[in-house]
Amino acid sequence: MESQQQQKQLVEEIRSRVTETEHQLNELREKQKWMGMQISELQEIVEAVDKAITFANSGVLELEDMDDCNKVGGMIYTLCEYHDEVQDYLLQIEVCEEIIAQEDK
Repeated sequence: MESQQQQKQLVEEIRSRVTETEHQLNELREKQKWMGMQISELQEIVEAVDKAITFANSGVLELEDMDDCNKVGGMIYTLCEYHDEVQDYLLQIEVCEEIIAQEDK
């Protein structure tokens, strides 16, 4: 009798964990959908930042005075920081996609 009760409790615990895991998986899928919509936009930003950094570093810019140099330097610094954040975000998206792919197996 006690063994049956323990089995019932174990089954309930397993069901609870399965339900929790399914809930987490659904949350990850929702995040993946949202992130998927962001990926192309973020990749466009990364490409634009890469182009801007390349252009700025190419020496093509002719700067009139030190203020112009400082402005361009500030823009390059900001672009580099933003570029790194976007790359980190894209890496997080890849990790989520890998987790979801593993859960789907």
